[in-house]
Amino acid sequence: NPATYYVATTGNDANAGTTLQPWATLDKALAPAVPGDTVIFRDGVYTQNARKLQTNDGTASNPITFMAENVGGAIWRWTVTAPAGVGRFSMFGNYVTIDGIRFESTVIEVGNFSDQMIRIWEGTGQKLLNCTITGAWQPIKSNAGQVEIAHCTLLDGIGIDLYGNNSTLVHHNTIYLDDDGIGVYCKGGSRSCQFWANEIHGVG
Repeated sequence: NPATYYVATTGNDANAGTTLQPWATLDKALAPAVPGDTVIFRDGVYTQNARKLQTNDGTASNPITFMAENVGGAIWRWTVTAPAGVGRFSMFGNYVTIDGIRFESTVIEVGNFSDQMIRIWEGTGQKLLNCTITGAWQPIKSNAGQVEIAHCTLLDGIGIDLYGNNSTLVHHNTIYLDDDGIGVYCKGGSRSCQFWANEIHGVG
């Protein structure tokens, strides 16, 4: 049966991941999640000093969900950049939802289009909902299909880069651009993508 796990900055990865015995780290939370599972991050800063990979698959009817207990209260903060073009947080799994997390980095490579926060690799059904992203020149890059990016706030960088996407939905996002910003960029053979109700600041 689908399970619900908890993570808290006061937790311990040796715990069971329950509401009374939460885990402590993103690394621990990524590994056990299977279709239908939900992992809830309590408020606090979860510091990351290396690239993180999400690889487990959900299904269309039973996605894997990683979510903040309170929108914006759980902060995943990187203290390093990632190798060029791969993203500090790389999503490989199909049908995975990230909801309400604030992504931060203390190191931004201004003008470097390979400085990515979230990289959605080839796959299907990934969702970024109600997230805030700051501290990367390329906040989101997607190479996948049936992705949904909605109700997110991008506080700096160049915006959302879709390359080879199929049936991706981008809506109700607020995007603040730096000087070389593009807003939402759809290229590389992308098809059947839809954009609506996005608010973009700094164009031109």
